[in-house]
Amino acid sequence: MLKGECDELVEGEPIHLKEENVLMMDIGCHHSISTLHQNDLMINLIFNNKNISFKFWDETHKKDSFIYQYIFNISMQNHNKQKFILFPKNADITDTMDEIINEYFSGYKYRGMIIDNYFNILLAKIIRNYPMIKKRTYDNQQKILVDLLTEISNHYQTISLEQLANRYGYTQQYLSSLIKKISGQTFIELRTRKRLEQAKYLWTSSDYSIAEICDLVGIHNLNSFYTKFKKQYHIMPSDYRKKNYLDDHFL
Repeated sequence: MLKGECDELVEGEPIHLKEENVLMMDIGCHHSISTLHQNDLMINLIFNNKNISFKFWDETHKKDSFIYQYIFNISMQNHNKQKFILFPKNADITDTMDEIINEYFSGYKYRGMIIDNYFNILLAKIIRNYPMIKKRTYDNQQKILVDLLTEISNHYQTISLEQLANRYGYTQQYLSSLIKKISGQTFIELRTRKRLEQAKYLWTSSDYSIAEICDLVGIHNLNSFYTKFKKQYHIMPSDYRKKNYLDDHFL
């Protein structure tokens, strides 16, 4: 709640949102908002696994935090038992939300890239400011998935399901089923996501051609790259570069 206050019904429970409260809801959480007054301002930020980088999970998974677990489940489209969390006022978090909002409405170049980074900062600050330490460590399947995401992140250009299966002592069929079960995505989808993340970064921070970038990230079919990029980011690579290209290359 950026300004003012309002009443909201979340999973049948009445919630009174005050200024600078943050309400995080799980996938499919039923909610409704009472009428806002003229001076009330509520911001709705929607995210999914495309908004969170593999690097984020790699750097935060060792924090024994309920909030980490909660965000991880949302990202992987695994439902949480607790459907929502209401966070009290915290200037550190609301300042970052202000930055996201200001950047969104600025109309400046590179705002999409900047917002993506602010979003990871926002999630990290939520984990930091509301540790809510768990009484138990992560279950084995989640640890396996984070380890697999790290392997894919580090070796995305060449990693194969066969290599991963051999490394962890599983059959390819079992590992493929396990990845799909605990992440909701296939190994190929996870690897492609990482390759596209890196391709997007190179496309907006270098002078490499599409063909050169495809070769660098391990995608060897240009038509396939264009199709996958459009599906992932809902924009063609050429249009994305026009909107986000850094003329001074991150000076």
